[in-house]
Amino acid sequence: MGSSMTAKELQAFLKERFPKEDERVEWKEWASLKSNISGRKGEDLVSYVSALANMEGGCIVIGVQDRTLAVTGIADFADYTPENVIHRILGKTPGLPSMGLSVEVLQASDTGAVVWLVHAPRHTPRQPVHAHDKAWQRDGDSLVELRPDRLRGILTELIAGQDWSAELVVRATLADLDPTAIAKAREKFAAKHAQERWAADIANWSTEEFLDKAKITLHGGMTRTALLLLGTPQSVGLLPNSTAEMTWKVPDERIAKHFGPPFLLTTTEVGQHIRNPNIKLFPATELLAIELPRYDTKVILEGLHNCLAHQDYEQAGRIVVLETMGRLRLSNLGGFVDGKPETISRASAPPVCTATPGWPWP
Repeated sequence: MGSSMTAKELQAFLKERFPKEDERVEWKEWASLKSNISGRKGEDLVSYVSALANMEGGCIVIGVQDRTLAVTGIADFADYTPENVIHRILGKTPGLPSMGLSVEVLQASDTGAVVWLVHAPRHTPRQPVHAHDKAWQRDGDSLVELRPDRLRGILTELIAGQDWSAELVVRATLADLDPTAIAKAREKFAAKHAQERWAADIANWSTEEFLDKAKITLHGGMTRTALLLLGTPQSVGLLPNSTAEMTWKVPDERIAKHFGPPFLLTTTEVGQHIRNPNIKLFPATELLAIELPRYDTKVILEGLHNCLAHQDYEQAGRIVVLETMGRLRLSNLGGFVDGKPETISRASAPPVCTATPGWPWP
């Protein structure tokens, strides 16, 4: 405990460091800690720790006047100390990381008023922090139960180093793969590596050997990639929390059709369903019109492949191909690690690649 600042100087210091209340900062004029550490749900310290932790972490400033940050100080500590309050918080906030949770103590040199800065760490990936059996978040000047969109955002966060597609599906076997899809995969693999010195051997590889060398399986084990690209329609049931489905929709005509694995084949089927009429172009320097397809087939297929490779399958949603008048929209679930596409395009540093590492084709 200690500070060489007067109450006025401490107030100015806190104003500069914590200029406003938001999702990372909370001010509390608690003169007593007796019923405010773990007391009324949605209003006590553990509730605010949960709310801050469920965003990006932050700080609860205790012992200051709301808005002005005038140092009023904590008068009654009950039986709490900066050391034991940590254990009390951890005991009341399931899921809260202990690393980064701390109490910083400041004391005005002239008035002796004590201020606590309770630093709350960010939640661990995919684990919301609870208090009083609820996960909290800030809403204006109060706390509310964590909203579904934020909860979904936490539960589907990217974990560094984890490759969802490369995980093995223990119950899956070679019998869960479609023979036609395997043959098509071998054909595409051979075309891609036609210049390799071992290209002539590809035709003689066993199915198991080919799948391993193409990095579709791992030491003979069926990966999630294998089921998505080559699996039979029935194999979807072996994938965890995933609909593994593409939907082609034409809302104006109330048409919708769903396509599942093997995606190596069904992407072509989706492409064939998309209406692609010829359109007339009138070049400025020519008399006759030129007829061209509205969409380039290669661009459509590349878009579908990108949707498949970048889909966040743990969100259990569909890839949607939406046709409207003169427009085609392809969408999937997930996002860029480095933010929105506009942010990435303006950035000087290259973005982090979010393509599924285990995905063998673009």
